[in-house]
Amino acid sequence: MAGRSLIIGASGQLGRTLGLVLRGSRHEVIETVRRSPKPGQHLLDLADRAGILTTLEGLRPEWILIAGAFCNVDRCESERETCFRVNVEGPRAVAEYARETGAWVVYY
Repeated sequence: MAGRSLIIGASGQLGRTLGLVLRGSRHEVIETVRRSPKPGQHLLDLADRAGILTTLEGLRPEWILIAGAFCNVDRCESERETCFRVNVEGPRAVAEYARETGAWVVYY
């Protein structure tokens, strides 16, 4: 696997580790975070379908690694709609983009 790789959820434990590993290879690594981007990072909220598509169309990744999720179990129970948007609808939008462009998706 080499090419232009986008990490969704680069500020989390898995996303940070993926970034470190991929930077040591032949990848151009693009990182996205939900809030407070560091220099070189892009904003992407998995609950925002339009924002996801705009970001993907602008960055044109060949590989998309989804390391972000709504994973606080108690909050998932009390905020079901948000959980569904982040964990189902967001990845669905990524998959639709990938199907149309030929990009590869890895969803953790």
